[in-house]
Amino acid sequence: MQSKIKMRQATITGGLGLACLGLGTMFALFPGFMNRAAGFNLANGREGKAVIRLVGMRDVAFGLGLLLTRDKPQIARTWLQLLALIAGSDILALGLSLPGSKSKLKTLLGMSSSAAITAAALVNSRDSL
Repeated sequence: MQSKIKMRQATITGGLGLACLGLGTMFALFPGFMNRAAGFNLANGREGKAVIRLVGMRDVAFGLGLLLTRDKPQIARTWLQLLALIAGSDILALGLSLPGSKSKLKTLLGMSSSAAITAAALVNSRDSL
C-alpha cells in the first residue's frame, strides 16, 4: 500500500515537473506569444520580453527540480512547496494586471491554472511526509 502512495506522489510530482518544464520552455522561447496568451500585458519591448523569458527560465528550473527529485519525497516536498509559492505569486501578479488587461478571460484562465497548480503542489507536498 505504501509503495502505491509513493508511486502516485512521484507521478504527480513528475507531471507537475513536466508541466513546468513545458510552460517554461514556451515562455523562454516565445515571450511575445506567451505574453499575449497568458494575459500578462507587459510592454512588447526588450524589457517585457526579458521579464517573460525570466519567468520561463524560473519555470524550467522548477520543472527540472521536480523531475529530478520526484522519487525523493523529502526533497520533492520542498520543491512542491516552493512551486506552490511561486504559482501563488503568479496569481497575485495576474490579479494585479486584471484591471488593465485587454483580455480578462485570458488573465482569469491564467489565474485559474496557477490556482490548480498551487492546489496540486500543496496537496502532494502534504502527502509526501
